[in-house]
Parts: sequence; structure tokens; C-alpha cells
Amino acid sequence: MSEDHLLRNRLAAQTLGSLVVVASLLAMWAGMSACSDSAVFPHEPAVSESGQEAFPEPPPSSAAQPKAPTSLRQPRAATSEPSPSSAPQRQRTRNSRVKEVDGFRFVLKRCEAYGEDLSCEISATDSKASRQVSVNSRWCRIITEAGDEFFASSIGKDKAAQSYEVDLDLPVEIEINFWIRFNGLARVTGSAALLEVQTGDFTLAWRDVTFP
Repeated sequence: MSEDHLLRNRLAAQTLGSLVVVASLLAMWAGMSACSDSAVFPHEPAVSESGQEAFPEPPPSSAAQPKAPTSLRQPRAATSEPSPSSAPQRQRTRNSRVKEVDGFRFVLKRCEAYGEDLSCEISATDSKASRQVSVNSRWCRIITEAGDEFFASSIGKDKAAQSYEVDLDLPVEIEINFWIRFNGLARVTGSAALLEVQTGDFTLAWRDVTFP
């Protein structure tokens, strides 16, 4: 091959390389221009046939819509059952008439009018052994709601209560009743703040005693 022919081939190769470089630069410039135009001039919104801008509808919300309540809880009907506190209250009232001390059990049974007087019936029981209890009328008293104090006039094993002192011989678990009498107290109606009975060894006290 001649020297001339080699020179022409070399020039052709250089020219082709230059064209490739220029084409690459032009392609890069065209891409940059397209990006710049889209940033400066955003796409205009589509226009409907009536001339109003047609905005795309928003996608349906994915948030769950609140459901309407299917039913309402009906209030419970009131029942006639007693309240929880009523039974304990009745129990306390019943037990308040019972006094226990040192194996003795005393129960205030009732207080009622006996002519012009007031008589209170009390039972005594010994649960430990056969023992004796003595009660003297001078050791028994009633204090009314008004604060008036009345001492017993007599005591006995029946409602007449014609003694001043009674001795109770109590067999084991055998109940014996005795009565305490207050002169002229039948005219007092309602309740007494305190009924107090004293033996030789201990004192018994009942509060809020009702009588006719």
C-alpha cells in the first residue's frame, strides 16, 4: 500500500471520530434542554370542551368509613332484689339486741307498756358452765332520747317484776327470762337512747331501744 493511501485512511478515521464526539455533545445538549423546558414550563392542565379546566378526580380514600351502629344496648330493667347493703343492715339490727360476754348470752326481746309502767324482757343463757348471775334493779336504767334518766323500780322472772333483785341460776345452754320494770315510763313513746343493765361482774348496754 502506498504512503498516500495510508494518509487518506488516517484522515478519514480522525474525521469519523470527530463526528462521533460532536454527535454525542449534541445529544447531551438536547437532553439538558428538554429537562430545563419541563422545569420552567410545566404541563398545562387539560381543558374540557366547555372551556373548563378538567382536573383529575382524586383517588378514593382508603380510610375506612365509620359504620353505623347496628343496635343499641337496652338498659337493664330494674329488679326488686334488695340492695347489697340492706341485708347486712337488717343483720346488724337483729344482732344489736344480742350481747355476749364471758360465755353469757343476753338477748333484749322486747320493751312494752305494763299499765303505767314500761317492762323490758331479757333472756340469759350460759354457754360455758352452770353459773349464777345476779341483777339488781338499782343497777338498771333507761336514758331517753331527750336525755332523761330513769332507774328501774323492780325486777323479776315475770312481767309483774315485783322484786328488787333476781338471781339467775343458769344451766348450760338453757335460756331463762327476766323482766325489768320502770315506773311511769309507759307515757314515753318512741325509743330510748340507752338501756343499761349491770350485774356484779359486767355491764350490758343496748342502744336505740324502741318501745310503744
